[in-house]
Formats: sequence, structure tokens, C-alpha cells
Amino acid sequence: MRANLRDLNQSVLRVRLWSAAAALAFLGCVVLAVWNRSFPEADFRGHRATLDLLGATSAAFQSAVANGRGFLLRADGSDYEAFQDESNRTRRFLDELETSAPEGGLPVGQIAELRRTIEEQLSALGSFVDLARAGRSEAAIRLFQDDSAGGIGEVQSLVNRLIRLTHDSRELVRFNAERDAWERTVMILGTALVAFGFLALAIRSAVRELSLQYVASLEAERQREILSVTLASIGDAVLITDTAGRVTFVNRVTEQLSGWSLAEAVDQPASDVFPIVDEENRDVRSDPVQLVLRTGEATQVSSDSLLRTRSGEFLAVDHSAAPIREADGTIRGVVLVFRDSSTRRETEQNLLSSKRKLEEAAKAKDRFLAMLSHELRTPLTPVLATLSDWELHGRLPAERQRELLMVRNNVAVQARLIDDLLDISRIVHGKLELSPVTVDVNPLLEATRELFADACRSRGISLFLDARASESHVKADPARLRQILWNITGNALKFCTRGDRIDLASGNPQSGRLRVTVSDTGAGMSQSTRERIFEPFMRGGDGASADGLGLGLPIARALVEAQGGTLFAESEGLGRGARFTMEFPTVARGEPVRPPIPSPAGALRILLVEDHPDTADVLASLLGKFGHDVRPCRSIAEANRAAMESEFDLVICDVGLPDGTGIEFLRTFRKTSTAPAVALTGYGSPADIERCMAAGFAAHLTKPIDIGRLDAVIRQVDKTAGFRLPSTH
Repeated sequence: MRANLRDLNQSVLRVRLWSAAAALAFLGCVVLAVWNRSFPEADFRGHRATLDLLGATSAAFQSAVANGRGFLLRADGSDYEAFQDESNRTRRFLDELETSAPEGGLPVGQIAELRRTIEEQLSALGSFVDLARAGRSEAAIRLFQDDSAGGIGEVQSLVNRLIRLTHDSRELVRFNAERDAWERTVMILGTALVAFGFLALAIRSAVRELSLQYVASLEAERQREILSVTLASIGDAVLITDTAGRVTFVNRVTEQLSGWSLAEAVDQPASDVFPIVDEENRDVRSDPVQLVLRTGEATQVSSDSLLRTRSGEFLAVDHSAAPIREADGTIRGVVLVFRDSSTRRETEQNLLSSKRKLEEAAKAKDRFLAMLSHELRTPLTPVLATLSDWELHGRLPAERQRELLMVRNNVAVQARLIDDLLDISRIVHGKLELSPVTVDVNPLLEATRELFADACRSRGISLFLDARASESHVKADPARLRQILWNITGNALKFCTRGDRIDLASGNPQSGRLRVTVSDTGAGMSQSTRERIFEPFMRGGDGASADGLGLGLPIARALVEAQGGTLFAESEGLGRGARFTMEFPTVARGEPVRPPIPSPAGALRILLVEDHPDTADVLASLLGKFGHDVRPCRSIAEANRAAMESEFDLVICDVGLPDGTGIEFLRTFRKTSTAPAVALTGYGSPADIERCMAAGFAAHLTKPIDIGRLDAVIRQVDKTAGFRLPSTH
């Protein structure tokens, strides 16, 4: 601080010296202005010479006239010589006048007029003198007396006029000189005043700036003291160095972690106070302070270093370093910040361990869901296949058809519950698969009404459909749309009792938008339920029946949003019903999507690998009735023997088998045959499907499978495989 004050005092002294120099310079300008006012006589030398020459010319002319008159009166030869000399001298003066006249302010024409007049007078007088020399003195005197008086007066008058002109010119020059001198004086004084004013302002500004610097210096010193106190009290260790990399400050945390006190650390190289080594091999690492001084850039936070304390122990630390810069960017030191990272690293290890356990638990959950799905789906397959057999071949009387539909619907509900478990897993993992096409929603609403009509009728619930939308085509997956409508309608049915009503409706709130609503007059929802109705496993809870898994609505919303739509729920409160509304952008009308209709196909040699006896028997029977030659096998070993004994056109294979997997069998089968293969399994997760398709299966079907769907897939796989089915039409 003393150094700063000393520098400021020296700056103030320099400002004062410059102020004194400016005052002296101003006084010099004043003296210069006064000196400029003096009128140098040298400026009038031309005028004086002209006046002298005019006087000399006049005197010489008068002397010549006097000597000529004397010669006329006395006829003395000396007067004649004097006349000649004075005449010549007059002419010399005239020559000099012609030369100096401009400097004296006389026009050359005026001198020429004087010369002409004098020459005329001298010439006339010379002629009189020559007449007297010829002996005619009386005549010469008489002529001289008659002519000379006017001529001599004219010469004198010209001379006097020229003298006045010269005096006037000299006065004009004097006036102009004095005026110019005043103007220069004013300019000098004005310039001096302006310069002095600017200098005064500059000095004032400099003094003010110095004062501000002084105040800033005091504030900076105060801030440094505050910073020192702050750095001494913060939780991180702080080490500050100069431009040589020597320590100038360490805070209390640095003292505690490194073992160096402030007094011991000051002026020591930072690499001695903060020596770091590699965590794995204990190799010495480069000094971060020197790295910053060398590059001028801050170092990234390093978290794999160990600090060797003064006692020789090793401490895990996170550290970073950055340059300390002046206002002009000059580096004046480095600040190094570090902290004990032992606890953090231990926490991170615990988190990583927990993460691995959670991932393992998630994998175990997925494996459990897959196994549960497989075990639940497998017994449904022969039931659904048997129902399909009865329907296709009319093996039940008409009065049993309603019961058959009831059984089929319940099997479908059971399969839907299983699918919901897998769908929610797909949604969570972002692996939801869609096959969008142009589909008309109105027929799907009609199909939904037909599906739930018997259930509503048996429970005394009214079900109405109002499919009035004129723009009813959307780009979506038909199966998923059907699933959405079933989930929402099934939810409405679940919360309705006898006497309630369910309405299915479609409309166009505006061109290009399709709105589908499912509303009921059932149990309704409280506000808290409305806010959570689309959360997984939310099963109502407002006093009404709430069976099921609570996955239908969350899956419905996910499917709607995945296909560019919106879904929201409304209710005026408990006992006042609920309304679910979804909207989609419409598209131009396209070809309608029709479900495949099973029909007998040409005979294929099919190898059916299925370990569930009922499923194998029913599928073999149904496929046989379609005209196919089916060879059922219960294990991989049995299927391998069958493949060696016969050739097959198609393989339908379960994935989970007693002695391995269907994927393993397919690898062996591919060594001797290129026949297409279809996976028919209870494992339906995205990962299961990916594994099957990657192994070479042409299609993946999840149990329970509708016989119509199986027949359609057989036909599609047949077309893809490149061999022709015999036509039976």
C-alpha cells in the first residue's frame, strides 16, 4: 500500500510540474505577443530612400537650373560645367528613383512623368545655354525668362506630390503592419488561452484520475483484505502464487490438507507445497501452476490425482488452476483450488455399485416379465387355436356361438394384460414399435362398439356410437389405434354400473383435425385422480372398482402421443362421469386396411418345433386342416433328427425349448436348409424380437396367436422366401 501511495504522490508531483511549465509557456506567449507589437523601422527603408532620392533629385535639378541661369547671366565657363554635372546627377537620381520607387510605394509611371518633365526643362535650358554660347545671350535670357518659371514650378509640384504619395504609402504600410501585429497578437493570446484551458482541463482530469486511482487503490487494498479473510474461511483449499510460481498465500484449509503453514509455504515453489502423483502408479504429475503460467489458460478439473502431504501421506484431491490477470490481461499469478475428494469418490463408487445393482435388477425384472409372459401366453395358445378351429369349421351349434365369443374375448383380455406389461416396458425403454398406415377411425369405433356390446348389455349399461366425423382418416398403426380404443372403453366400462351410459363419438373440431371421445356417466374422478390418471399402475382409488394393472391409460396416452396425437381426461367430480378426448391430424383418404381372412393354402411341409403338448397338437391339427403336412417335434434333438430325415418348406419354432433355444436350432438347421423360419413364442419383448430377427427368423409371432394371423404370416413369409404356394382358388 505504501508503494501505491508513493507512486500516486510522484504522479501528483509530475502533474504539478507540468502545470508550472504550462504557466511559463503561457507567459512566453504573452511576451511574444508584446514583442510582436513592436514596429521595426527596417520595414520603411524603401520609403526613406525614395524620399531621399526625391529630395536629391529636386536639389540637383534646382542646382542645374541655377548654374544654367548663372551661365546665361555671366557666361562663366565654370557655370556651364556645373550645369552639365548637375544635369547628369539629376538623371542618375531619376534612374535610382525608377529602381527604388516600388519599395517606396510609388508607381513607376509617376517617376516616368517626373523624368519627362525634368528632361523637358533641362533640354529647354540646354538649348538656351547653347544659344548664349553662340553669342546671343540677350535672346537666350529673354527666352529663359519667358519659359522657365512655369516649368521649374511644375517640377517642384511633381516632386512635392511624389513626396506626399511616399508619405501616404509609408503610413498605409505602418497601419497595415500595426493591424497585422494586433491580429497576430490576438491569435497568439487566444491560442495560448485555449491551449492553457485545455491543459488546465487535462491537468484537472489527471488530478481527478489520480484521486480516483488513490481511492481505487485503497478499495483494492480493502478488497484484498476481504479476499484474504474470505479465502481463509471457505471450504476449499486455495493456494496463490506469483508469476514465478512461488507461493504468496495459502488458506487454512490448504494448511490442514497439505501440512504446510502459511509462514512455511510463502516463497516456496508451488510444486513443493502441492506435489501431486497419479492415483494408479504414483508417478509424479506436472505442476499445474507452471502449466498455467506457460500456456496462460486455466486447467480442467482433475479428479484422479493424489496429493502427497508434507508428512508423506497421500490424499485424493480434485484440483484446478487458473491465471490471475490484471485489467490489461497481464498475468500476475496463479490461483490453485483443490479439495479432499475421498468422500466424493467413495460416494461415487457406492452410486456406481447401486447403479449396477439397479441395472441388474432391471434386467432381472425384464427376464421375469419375459418368463412370466411366456408362461402365461403358452397355455392361451391352444385355447385360442381351438376356438379358431371351432369357428372355422362350425363345430358348435348356433346357440353356443355367444359363449364362444365370450371365451374368445376373455382370452383376448388375458393376452392384453400380458401385452400391457410388455408395452409399458417398451415405452420406458423407448422401443415402442409402430407400423403407421392411412386408417379410417370410424370403422374402428364401430368395431369397438361391437366388441363391448355384449359386456355392456349383460351389465345393464347403455353403449352408443356417434361417428359423425367426415374427415376420419389418420396416419397411425391400426392395431395400436384399436388397442387405444379398447383400453379407454374398457376403463369406462370398469367404472360404470347398471343404468350408466357410455358414448363413443368422432367429430372434426376444425378442418384437418379429428377428435375422438369416450365419455361415461359412471363413478367420475376427483381432482387428485385426474392429475395422476395417466401414471403407470394408477388404478383409480375413488371408491369404485379398480381391478386390472393400471397400465391401460398410460399405454393409451403413450401410443396416442407417439402417433402425433393428444389425449387428456376430464371429469366434473365424483359420481359425475368422465370423458377422455384424443385428437389427431387428419390425412387424405386412403385404401382401407382390412384384417387378413384365413383361407386354405397350398400344402407345405412344415416342421413345427413346440414343447407345449396342447399347443403342438392343436396347431398341428389346424395347419393340417389347411392342407399342410406338419411334423411336430418337442425338442431340438427331435427337430434335428427330423431335419436330417426330411426336407421342409417352412419351420415354425418356439424359442424356449427343453434342451436349448430356437435360435440355437436355427443355426444348426441353416447348415443343411434355407427354408424360411417363423418364431412362435411367448417371449415378446423388443430385445427378444431383435434377437430372433438377427438370428435369421423371417417373422416373430407372440403367443397366443390367432390362426388367421398365423396363416397370413405363413403366406407373407412364403412370398418373401421366393417359393410359390399352390393356389386353391
